[in-house]
Amino acid sequence: MKHSLLWLVLLPGCDIFTVPATDAGTDDTGTTPPGTTVYDALSFSEEELRSDGDGRYVVKVDVPAGATSFQVTSTSPQLPALESVTDPDGNEILDWQDLIQSPRSLTNAIYPQRTDVAFNWPIREVDGALKPGKYKVEWALVDDSFNYVADGKVTASTVIKRDPDFSQGEVHVRIVYAEGIDQLPKVTNAVEAAVEHWREVWGSVGVTLVERYDTSDLDASLDFTWSGDPSVKKIADTKEPGELQLIVGETVRGEQYIYGVSAGIPGTIEPTKNTFVVLAWTTHAGPDGNFSDNDIMVMGETMAHETGHYMGLFHPVEGTWNNWDALDDTVECNGQLQCNRDLGENLMYPYSLCGGSTCRSQYILTDDQGGVFQRAVGSL
Repeated sequence: MKHSLLWLVLLPGCDIFTVPATDAGTDDTGTTPPGTTVYDALSFSEEELRSDGDGRYVVKVDVPAGATSFQVTSTSPQLPALESVTDPDGNEILDWQDLIQSPRSLTNAIYPQRTDVAFNWPIREVDGALKPGKYKVEWALVDDSFNYVADGKVTASTVIKRDPDFSQGEVHVRIVYAEGIDQLPKVTNAVEAAVEHWREVWGSVGVTLVERYDTSDLDASLDFTWSGDPSVKKIADTKEPGELQLIVGETVRGEQYIYGVSAGIPGTIEPTKNTFVVLAWTTHAGPDGNFSDNDIMVMGETMAHETGHYMGLFHPVEGTWNNWDALDDTVECNGQLQCNRDLGENLMYPYSLCGGSTCRSQYILTDDQGGVFQRAVGSL
């Protein structure tokens, strides 16, 4: 039995932009006590599961009072895909069949695309606040031909966030240079300058970027991008809890037209072989290998855009002009000319708008886009 015709649909938002810890201490209001770090607002758990005879399994998330969002990550040798979410009152609040029939994208967790799949809840303000009690998150497990897999092994990781302030947040990102990139001063200088622009863009919706830099022996050709790799998990195992990971390499699998890619919408904050956003420096520098001010601007916006995907943001409109994000305050335009005019300066626009050697700045984030950032478990 196959998992419906869903998997014949081109994945929207798949972007080619041209062991368990203890529960952290919080006070009774769910706020972070003075003197603790932002990551004391996160609690982690992990369990081993197997799919049933129908190829499905359920992750139960026990939400305590004061919790404001959670993320479930399903990891398996097969392909997990989200099917439904039921709240503590027994109400089904999300169904994959409703999402696939809609032209508006809310989460890519419904697609069996990778072996590590993350789901955040809530995603938007209109989704409401978390209720204390048990949420039931049902998943399917399928193989490469999209047949359900019975008795398949799954590791389910859950992160619960206590952060009642959805107007301000910090996102910690480790920027990892692939092998040899840190030895290229023109690249590292450009990356650091681009990060400053990234900081300004995210700051417009109350998100504070906290970055640090690291080196690695990862292949600079970023060949792992489409399927992940154990070498990525090895690097991710050393990151801080809750930290995101941006990997800077030369190209994305040798393709000179790809600026960067996010491994998920959203991506997981847990260490897996798919814990990454990647960035190709040669694509931004262009044929001469040097960075103009415009190149640095575009690179900073690529960083903000791709990591925006990782936090759960979709393109406000896809390049087919008939699919949009599920947010109320991004214009539902129709056609390339109208969309270029109405949304062309939005950070999450699906492609750069360039003329000659200069590209237009894409720096705008709406309030609802900022709300998705603030509800993601990686923003504290």
